[in-house]
Amino acid sequence: MLLLYFILLIGSAVLEPFESPCDISDSECLVRNLQEAASYSASEDGVEPIDPMFLGYIDGELPILDFQFYNSTLTGLQGCEYKNLSISEDLTHLQLQYDCPNISLAGRYKVSTNFFFITSRGDYTMKTGRYLVSVDSELEKVRKRDATHLQLGDFTLKCELLGTLDLALKKTDSTSSGLMNMANQYMKDNYKRVAAATQDSVWTAIIRKQHDIFNQYLIGRPLEDFIKF
Repeated sequence: MLLLYFILLIGSAVLEPFESPCDISDSECLVRNLQEAASYSASEDGVEPIDPMFLGYIDGELPILDFQFYNSTLTGLQGCEYKNLSISEDLTHLQLQYDCPNISLAGRYKVSTNFFFITSRGDYTMKTGRYLVSVDSELEKVRKRDATHLQLGDFTLKCELLGTLDLALKKTDSTSSGLMNMANQYMKDNYKRVAAATQDSVWTAIIRKQHDIFNQYLIGRPLEDFIKF
């Protein structure tokens, strides 16, 4: 478990290799290196950073709301703490919880809703308080150039908002200003409903992109780079 925890966390920070690998039983070494991970960003390895993260498209379809967020920039993911990691003995499955103090999204949107009978598009911002996101993911071991690497696969997730959520839509079309003001006020007053309506789509896009970034990093780093065997 410590092995994968170490690899995932350094992947999440997009680290350069450490000077020396840790013994898998040396938890102090692993924790020390994990703490150092926060000081790194994208390196010359060409791996995408996770913070800020670009999300091309987020799509959601619900009974009273259809929404698309696109060309979005996410910030705040670097501040998430990773908890309750467990993996199967055969390294084919993992569970991991993200504890995120806050995240922010900004980009473009298109929304259609029967509740206010509006269809609108424009710029949006979303700011959240604390989120707990539990991820249940498949793992795959791959061989490349005589080395073994881990790759993250399909996943499911469960989201729990423990803080507030502020979704603000700014119209850039002919939608009535009065209707947009009413919609924004409704979303502010009913942020828990807004979270329930949007969080699965938003976090699925975030975790999928983060898995892609993890995998870019992990495919270039054999296990021996991090752990003494």
